[in-house]
Amino acid sequence: MDGWSAPGNWKDLSVGSVTATIRKYDDENTITVTVGPVNKKAVITDSKGYLNQKEVDGVQGLLYYKNINDINNGLFANYNEDRIVFYQKQWFATDFVSYFIPYESNTKSLGIPGTTEVEFENIVWSNT
Repeated sequence: MDGWSAPGNWKDLSVGSVTATIRKYDDENTITVTVGPVNKKAVITDSKGYLNQKEVDGVQGLLYYKNINDINNGLFANYNEDRIVFYQKQWFATDFVSYFIPYESNTKSLGIPGTTEVEFENIVWSNT
């Protein structure tokens, strides 16, 4: 690392990725994350109305994960216009479970204006 070093126990970070789609209808308060290739789906309930009357029209991208078996542990999310980060314990944790990045070529919006960030909890994952 260009001459940098630090003490501690370092571990290799193995990250995998899979395609995913984010969708929310303007008349609903749930956001669905569909991870088809691994048969997973998350439902995020927008109980505070951050995305009221907004539609997220099938935004496609990649869901990156450290361990495919831990995807269901992403119970909290930090959400903004260019990414969604899933955490196991709280949305401001330092260790993520997975994160979604829309494709660069994507012209659709995740529904959050500018640099605003919102947090969601009690995300429910299931097999599809």
